Amino acid sequence: MKQAEALIRNQPPESVLGLLDVSGSMYNKEVAAAFKEFAEDNKPYIKMTVIIGLEGIKKVLYDAVIIFTRRKNIVAMDDIEKAKDFLAGIK
Repeated sequence: MKQAEALIRNQPPESVLGLLDVSGSMYNKEVAAAFKEFAEDNKPYIKMTVIIGLEGIKKVLYDAVIIFTRRKNIVAMDDIEKAKDFLAGIK
């Protein structure tokens, strides 16, 4: 996430389109805290983010991040190709 932060923060505000695949990732308190911080700190730079691979506790974490950050520019999808098409259509 540190590499992504550096890349994102060098972009103009509200210009970054992100695709995050959390399939197969592990969840714990440290991951949850890092993800919340990452989402909040990068908020000014993100135009839209699509997250795929949410299931179980990861879906609960996603819902909490949305509430915590008040972000309207994060959506969850089940299919990577649909996510790419969705992002490609963002103006």
